[in-house]
Amino acid sequence: MQITLPLSLSLMLASSMNLSSNPINELFVEDFEFPVVSGYDEQPPTPAGWVSAAQGFGSGRHGLNNKDGGDFTAPAGNDQVICFRYTNSGITTGEGVIGPLIGDATYTVTFDVVADNPNTTATPYTVRLIAFGPGAARDDCRSTPAGSTILASSTGNAQTNGSWTTSITITFYADPTTYAAELGNDLGIRMIGNSNTANIDNVKVMDDIPPAGTVVTLH
Repeated sequence: MQITLPLSLSLMLASSMNLSSNPINELFVEDFEFPVVSGYDEQPPTPAGWVSAAQGFGSGRHGLNNKDGGDFTAPAGNDQVICFRYTNSGITTGEGVIGPLIGDATYTVTFDVVADNPNTTATPYTVRLIAFGPGAARDDCRSTPAGSTILASSTGNAQTNGSWTTSITITFYADPTTYAAELGNDLGIRMIGNSNTANIDNVKVMDDIPPAGTVVTLH
């Protein structure tokens, strides 16, 4: 037996099926496990895909930190974090690492934090999702470059007892009307340091892009 549904109902069902099957794309993952260092190392090579802050007094006071130095504890296999120990320090993903801002996409950024042992009384963090203008410099964390836009951010504090806070989440919807000027600009993650800053680890960026509309053929 063949059942013919009204066109309006057919379109509603097709739309519902599409919305429930949006693809989740993993755009970027960073666990800071390479290069391997011992303790806090302020002068290692910058992890691949990142641009280190280099402008402003103290901007170089950041680096990888291995738990073998005793500044934090973590489960086996999770040995290193990124550490910031002065104002103006920070790191930003390089151009092309994540990809362009796409209209109508929903972006999710997750990361973990843990207190930096020498600074357990004050361990704030600041993580931002930024649409960078073409050719914008990324080595100055004191301000956002001209032509670039902070899309979303998360601030808070690590737990002073040394416990991890995991899966802190930033969510951003790229409304194609509101953010028309930013569409196509390169996305970046920026982590900003301070004199007392939380260690950050396990950064992940994902997007959820609606599929193309369903084509309905009428007979």
